[in-house]
Amino acid sequence: MATVDLSLLPVPDVVEELDYETILAERIATLISLYPEDQQEAVARTLALESEPIVKLLQENAYREVIWRQRVNEAARAVMLAYAIDSDLDNIGANFNVERLVVTPADDTTIPPTPAEMEL
Repeated sequence: MATVDLSLLPVPDVVEELDYETILAERIATLISLYPEDQQEAVARTLALESEPIVKLLQENAYREVIWRQRVNEAARAVMLAYAIDSDLDNIGANFNVERLVVTPADDTTIPPTPAEMEL
């Protein structure tokens, strides 16, 4: 049976590179575009001020979008054999009727109890 070195696989396209500053700039540009053309320059000047409350809202919103996109990235990785870990990996293995090997069994006699160390 041939083996595949999963570490040599490229990062899938579904996993998105995240950049807070890019997302924030997109949010600011979108907000400016919602205003009539004759007001856009004044709005842009206002949004250039870090102290503006609307800028703080845009920053918070962009940060939350980064967190959300990271969660989507993690969910996408969770269903890929090369990137899945812990119970996600166990569930992928179950599709193929395979279980991970126990490297070191759990020890409930220690304080605190030692969890089982599973194969990666």
